[in-house]
Amino acid sequence: MKRKHASFFNWHDKRIKESGIVGDFLEPKNHNGIHDYISFNIPEADPPDALVYRGDGSEVPLEIMELVNESAIDAQIHDKPTYSAECEKWDDIRYFESELNDRIQTKNDKCLKLFNQGKEVQLLLHSDEAWVEASCERHFEKGINIKEHNFSAVWLMLSYSPKKESCTIIQVL
Repeated sequence: MKRKHASFFNWHDKRIKESGIVGDFLEPKNHNGIHDYISFNIPEADPPDALVYRGDGSEVPLEIMELVNESAIDAQIHDKPTYSAECEKWDDIRYFESELNDRIQTKNDKCLKLFNQGKEVQLLLHSDEAWVEASCERHFEKGINIKEHNFSAVWLMLSYSPKKESCTIIQVL
């Protein structure tokens, strides 16, 4: 199977993949107390991709989406000379901001029914691209312009770092 997405979070069964992603998101060593979710389930109906539960039992619908440059992955798979240039796009704050906003808007549109029901929906973006990890902290320090959306929180989770012995989770807003 040719990979279409970043490998750390990839799995051929969508529900298993989403379970792994949310499991990492809830792992205390990864989030260091920035959220209070203690358990989750993956519902049959989509959206949402997952339901996360707080300690008080309240549930929060969670949408999941990958932050990845598919052109870079295609260039890597097909050994194209454009691979490095595609990866380096993440260094440009305008590209990073645009890709982030595109994914937020895509999921926002998918969740309109949930928002109209008055649900507090959150978004978890995940990425396994080293260039994203290398540049995102610098971009967030400079300030990212996030377009208007309906999510109550947006998270970015990076893949496992052996050096940190955890996944980095950033609350975008």
